[in-house]
Amino acid sequence: MERQQRVLYRADPPRAWFIVDELSLYREVGGREVMARQMRHLAEAAALPNVTVQVLPAVAHPANASGFMMADDAVWVEHVAGGFLYTDEGTVSEIAFRFDTLRGECRRVSETGHLLERMAQAWQTGESLLIPTRTAATA
Repeated sequence: MERQQRVLYRADPPRAWFIVDELSLYREVGGREVMARQMRHLAEAAALPNVTVQVLPAVAHPANASGFMMADDAVWVEHVAGGFLYTDEGTVSEIAFRFDTLRGECRRVSETGHLLERMAQAWQTGESLLIPTRTAATA
């Protein structure tokens, strides 16, 4: 949270583009109240003029294999045991291309705030947004 304040809310903040996996919005961490606060915090960040947030629905994409952060001419790629910083032009260019194609799979930017607020409300009230599925026992 301190890092977010230092970076996103400073006098001349950088331009930031975040892609959030939609399934993570349903994955409870810390309880319902924490999840509701997280959704509202994401919505507030998405409303900043220098921040863009998009939600990635459950789609298969080569960029789903690991998390990564891009900054100018470098990319930090994370995996379960650590990460690696790439600075060679070919790798940075390839990952930038994947990021662009990933953005194309995302929900529209204009939908994000509404979706996050709806998720915050659902977490606050305990409403389930999951689609009920029939099992062998109920079919």
